[in-house]
Amino acid sequence: MNTYRPTPAQLKAAQMILGDAKNILLYGGSRSGKTFAIVDYMCTVAKCFPRSRQMIARRTLLSVRQSIGLDTIPKVCTLAHPNEIFHWNRSENYFIHENGSEIWMFGLEDNERMDKILGKEFCTIYCNEASELSWDAVQTTFTRLAQNVPRLKNRFICDCNPPSKNHWLYKLFIKKQHPQTNLPVHNPENYAFMRINPVDNKANLHDDYFTNVLAGYTGRFRKRRQNRTPHSFLRSIASLALFFAFSTRQYGRYYP
Repeated sequence: MNTYRPTPAQLKAAQMILGDAKNILLYGGSRSGKTFAIVDYMCTVAKCFPRSRQMIARRTLLSVRQSIGLDTIPKVCTLAHPNEIFHWNRSENYFIHENGSEIWMFGLEDNERMDKILGKEFCTIYCNEASELSWDAVQTTFTRLAQNVPRLKNRFICDCNPPSKNHWLYKLFIKKQHPQTNLPVHNPENYAFMRINPVDNKANLHDDYFTNVLAGYTGRFRKRRQNRTPHSFLRSIASLALFFAFSTRQYGRYYP
């Protein structure tokens, strides 16, 4: 594996996640490190704040299990947190750290799982591929962003491919309007967004991706693929070192 080389865009994304805003959106193409960066933040919270509880949500439970539970989280733990122990509870679909912190996974189309969401409080809620989620479902999860963890800011985080101007993500994060009423949101400074694409992470991607893969596409389809590319391992490693710099700045006093 090549030595990780952080780019200005990736450093800016890490700063934003650890910044003042409570509600955060990362959008753009895959292979840019969005998911890895967010999950790395959540693992950092888990190990620094005992008994904290966090949620990762997608449209279906199967998709969040396969893409996050069986793929991204194990990679993040192996690459960025090799000395931490996270146990995977397959029957209940959550990871538990040795200090009692939990990272739960939910499918928002699953009514039974939604009932479990309403029975718990979380300090971080992460909606992965949020453009696939309805505003009604997201509102239900948002009400559970209520766990009181001393010295930790509760955060609502989303990632997605570029949303349309009619989508609730665009209205809420970019226009800073309520998705239903279109009225300005209260405290607009609490909403932050950033676009990040593979080109911003070129130094950390294999040359074949740009010279052979994207070069094989033309016109509108090539532009679309630059903004929407398949999930892969290269997508994940892009943010490997980011949170070592920024999480220790904010949470360093909690490390042994």
